[in-house]
Amino acid sequence: MFQISWSFHYLYMTFFAVAAGLFLWLSYKRKRDFVSAATRLGLVFEAKGSAEVGALLRRFSLFPDAAPDYVTQWVHGSYRDMQTMTFNYCFRQGSTYAEMTLLQCLAFRLPRGLPSLTMQASCTEPDVLAHDRIFWDDATFSELYTVKGQKPEFAHTFFDDAMIAKLVTRTDHIVFIEEDWLLFARSGELEAPHLDAFLAEGFPLAQRATLLTADSW
Repeated sequence: MFQISWSFHYLYMTFFAVAAGLFLWLSYKRKRDFVSAATRLGLVFEAKGSAEVGALLRRFSLFPDAAPDYVTQWVHGSYRDMQTMTFNYCFRQGSTYAEMTLLQCLAFRLPRGLPSLTMQASCTEPDVLAHDRIFWDDATFSELYTVKGQKPEFAHTFFDDAMIAKLVTRTDHIVFIEEDWLLFARSGELEAPHLDAFLAEGFPLAQRATLLTADSW
């Protein structure tokens, strides 16, 4: 007859109770850290996205099937007098969890609409050679990133030499402009201690776009 090893059973249950408690504590601490970081900046933290952020993301071709469930650590409000939101976006590109993609995202609302513009890491996909790709004299930038847009003259004005110098320091930056929103993203997960630095890094893009809204495109 099979005998239960009660000592092993208690050890097993204790291990999972401790693991569950640790997970809950880390989740609580992470939420507390985000609330604290957001409050210091005059922003609001919510653990999950809303229908509002889902509707915004669907404007961008990067998120055709965006849903609030994909959005976590949503921070929103006014940053340097601009409507702003940051969040982590997680979605599955294939059929397995190994194909999950995680992006840390930052969006700014612009004073008015600008011509559509996309900048993503270059790849070997056929559409890279599409007629609407815009090229630069800067060989490094053209090699690292594929830029497409409605108006090449706007793209060349927006991505000036100073901005290009910052963007080529990484190979995973994403920049989208769609109507009156600018999206800045990159791979990885945004953590509370880096919230301020991420906002400060993306703000010059919004500042640059805002200056260009004064022109006719």
